[in-house]
Amino acid sequence: MCQYDPGHVTSMLQILEHYRLEETIQIAQKHNNHETLAYLLEKKGDIQAAFEVMLTVKSATFFSFTILQVFSY
Repeated sequence: MCQYDPGHVTSMLQILEHYRLEETIQIAQKHNNHETLAYLLEKKGDIQAAFEVMLTVKSATFFSFTILQVFSY
């Protein structure tokens, strides 16, 4: 599901109750599904790691947006 429908993985995991958390984290990492990874890390209790994942994604998005603005002038 991470590979073919990554946008729905988090919502599916929120519904499901029984899955192997560590294995699911590894799968989310492998497929670079950052939203799901942050959700799973938070569920695991690793709030700091979840925050770092989202911060990294947002920083990369901001950097890309800034570069596009600079080169569009």
